[in-house]
Amino acid sequence: MKHIKISILLSVMFLSGCAFHGIMPAQYDGEELARDESSIDAYINNGQIMNVNESRYPFIESMTLVDVVDVVSGSADGETETLEAGSYSVPEDLEAGVYMLEIAREVSSSAVVVYDSENVRILETSLIRDNNVAYVILDEGYRLEFKTRFGTADITPIQAEEISSEESVYIPPGMYSVGEQVPAGEYQLISEELLLMRQDGSPEVYWNSYGESFEYRMERTMSDDYRPDELEEIESSIVINVEAGDVIIAQKFLVLTEQ
Repeated sequence: MKHIKISILLSVMFLSGCAFHGIMPAQYDGEELARDESSIDAYINNGQIMNVNESRYPFIESMTLVDVVDVVSGSADGETETLEAGSYSVPEDLEAGVYMLEIAREVSSSAVVVYDSENVRILETSLIRDNNVAYVILDEGYRLEFKTRFGTADITPIQAEEISSEESVYIPPGMYSVGEQVPAGEYQLISEELLLMRQDGSPEVYWNSYGESFEYRMERTMSDDYRPDELEEIESSIVINVEAGDVIIAQKFLVLTEQ
């Protein structure tokens, strides 16, 4: 039995490649791993993630996202309608424009997903409890999906207005046009993540490893000592310049502090 155990152990070590590199060298697909110094520098210096994977951030594949800026400039207020769980297309079910979606607190955890005219997913966000509002920009050929186990969502066409704030800008989940809805300028990234489609069609992803997460914020909002201005006290070394014509994608809540 002792010889059998030793034989099994040796077999496992051989098949696993031996983590201590005694049998198999530190290689991947036969080639030595190389450091991407430019990507490392971009992340260390300003939190930008280079060589982004489209499976994690599918919006980077969109060729039409920059065109929603024209939709924003022509948006207008309208009447609120009720959405059941389902798929809604532009212009068959909804007109092109800027929309606010809201669920009641008692509605089951829900999701809002937006696809562009080429079926690229550009936004996917959840709505639940205090995080129950999202803003979307729908262009011709876009599709909106509302997913929930029970309940409905209110959807209201709105006129795009610039988010007003003295220093910090709190942005609910959704899609936003810089210059029309978010003032152009330099901002510190206070929350975790910022997705950005530049006006020339170049996607950018920024990550703040010290930013406040959505999960932590939900936990804090339910505590007795929570203050809405807590995020304004967080310092961040990640500074991002956003320009008129850029489009911001907020999968979760986003907090920026003006420089």
